Amino acid sequence: MYNIHLNSVFSSSSLEEIKLLSLYYDKIFIIDDATFSPGYDEDAKEFKVIRHSFIPETFRDEYKVLIDEGVLEIHEGTDDNDFAKEISYTLNQCEEVIFPMDNKGNRILLPEVLSILTDVKKRNLEQDGVDARFIWWFYARKMQRSIKALLTGNTCISSSICIDRLLK
Repeated sequence: MYNIHLNSVFSSSSLEEIKLLSLYYDKIFIIDDATFSPGYDEDAKEFKVIRHSFIPETFRDEYKVLIDEGVLEIHEGTDDNDFAKEISYTLNQCEEVIFPMDNKGNRILLPEVLSILTDVKKRNLEQDGVDARFIWWFYARKMQRSIKALLTGNTCISSSICIDRLLK
């Protein structure tokens, strides 16, 4: 059985890669990362942490057949601090990988980052506290999951150009 961990950018434009991968791999473990923001539960009258998944809500419906057949399995990422110091250092030192500059010193939005922000805006997550600041957290989580998968002996792939460059 040939398994793969897919730690990719799940925007509406990149979801087609799963169909192609399902032709080659017996089992695809989808890594479902998220960002977190503080929130207040009016009913319970307490503060809580709100989890914001970056996998579209329609994902389970669109890939129901593959999930039901056991080809796809979604693994929710855990909230831990493994490699936090190293990843934070890398992201802060390599900011130009995610937000490169043109010749005039203006930041450029790469198609991948623009796709993430568009998807977040389309799903109205910014109303719950997720905005462009969380791009940093998004890539920190993606790097963390890739490193953990590789260190545990799993094959891990991603179609993210930014993650590829950051890991190099």
